[in-house]
Amino acid sequence: MNETMVTVTGNVAGDVIARRVGPNQEHELVTFRVASSERRWDKATETWIDGDRFTASVNCWRRLADGARCLTKGDPVIVTGRLSVREYEAEGVRRYMTEISAVAVGPDLARCTAKVHRWRPGAGEAGEVGVATEVGDATADQGVVGASPAVTATGVDGDLAAVGLEAGAEGATITGIDAGERRRSGAARASA
Repeated sequence: MNETMVTVTGNVAGDVIARRVGPNQEHELVTFRVASSERRWDKATETWIDGDRFTASVNCWRRLADGARCLTKGDPVIVTGRLSVREYEAEGVRRYMTEISAVAVGPDLARCTAKVHRWRPGAGEAGEVGVATEVGDATADQGVVGASPAVTATGVDGDLAAVGLEAGAEGATITGIDAGERRRSGAARASA
């Protein structure tokens, strides 16, 4: 069977929904929508203009679902996975839904910054204590094996409060460059 693998750079376009599925609720599934808008430089008007918009539903399973739970609406992300189009009927009308079964999801570091904490399993079963090391740093904290990696990211100015986030929030926090800053930096690139 041929699979169509895609990578989409965009933003989380809605609520991130986590649920357990399967006969015994043994599988974790996290779903969210990703939206990607084309922006291009119009030489005639010397401005950035909006192009086509692409949206898809993203499904994250197993360990990826653990890490994806921390995403929130508006976070800049890069999603890689298998593309499929589902056909269904609603109110007598045939409709189509574009889905991506994700194999990787991460923050878009061109539009935010991130501090990554990797969980390294200890010797023993899942649920026992392991060590979490900060990438690029010599510090280590105690953590639980099987827990999701924590990511903290801030916008251009590094101010969590300015983007409406709590500094002590649990899980990953990713904030992006605001649209005005992105346009200014893009316009500067185009004129250079």
